[in-house]
Amino acid sequence: CSDLGRERMLKPEHWRKVFARHVPLTQDRKEVVFLGSIDDRGAAEAIIAACSPSRPDLVFRHECGTADLPTSISLIASSKHFIGID
Repeated sequence: CSDLGRERMLKPEHWRKVFARHVPLTQDRKEVVFLGSIDDRGAAEAIIAACSPSRPDLVFRHECGTADLPTSISLIASSKHFIGID
């Protein structure tokens, strides 16, 4: 990702709306995986903190700065949905 992605990044409160619109509440728990560089860790933590209290059906997995490229590609390829800013 380039630093230009920061300009397109949603604020944590906007992510609550994204999850509400695109990820319906269900009894089944769904995993949400955050991918990015070490520089994205703070933003991912803020989103998780803002969204997790109202979404007990979602399991947030924070992989920013830890998942290598092959792992990231595998996670995206095996996912049912992808939401990204790039």
